[in-house]
Amino acid sequence: MTTAVPNREKLAQGQLVLLGEDDPDYHSARVNLWRYGIKLADDSTWRQWRRFRWVELWQAIALQLFLDPDTVPWHSLGVRAHHRTSIGQLFGDRMRLALRHVEHESLPILAAGEHPRRAKVRPWEFAAWCDDIGQPCPEQMPRVDPKAPNKSGAPKTRRAPPTSPEFLRQADLIPALVPFSPATLWRYVKSGKFPAPVKLSSSITAWRKADYEAWAASYDLTAKAKRKPRSR
Repeated sequence: MTTAVPNREKLAQGQLVLLGEDDPDYHSARVNLWRYGIKLADDSTWRQWRRFRWVELWQAIALQLFLDPDTVPWHSLGVRAHHRTSIGQLFGDRMRLALRHVEHESLPILAAGEHPRRAKVRPWEFAAWCDDIGQPCPEQMPRVDPKAPNKSGAPKTRRAPPTSPEFLRQADLIPALVPFSPATLWRYVKSGKFPAPVKLSSSITAWRKADYEAWAASYDLTAKAKRKPRSR
């Protein structure tokens, strides 16, 4: 029986594209899933997990990657995997990003749990956070509380984030305005080399545009471009 395995590169972009047996990455991806007993999320998975008011962080990340959390061993699919097509490596990358945002309180959690990866999050807040920072997230994950009252009777939709020109979100900063990665941005915030953000809501963190402009005036944004290329 052929095992359906996802294309890791497409999965990283938020698309569930299955590999064929003739694909060069098929074997390594299949071994990765077989080793851990991981299964992909299907319709029954989404029906089951939409009912929960909260999930653990590792479960939310599993769903973000179209994986059935009931089959994902969070303690094994953690932070270290060596093959470039490994689902474990992709899972670890997403986990490290989420933990940095938990640390900076830009990803809301309900309780820390016995391990950071087991912090409790609301699925709709997690999905809204993914959207806000530009991380792909399946459309099957709710963006609003499914049990919230809807007095108007209109279909529930995610409330649009603030569009005030006075603030800049991370997606506005990177890569258009700052020449480094999200990890470097948060490291600079922690060390005081970049302005600290402010919380606009429970799930949205942004920077004051005036703070950014003051920082940009004192930081040589062209320095990176002026570096000499490495000799071959």
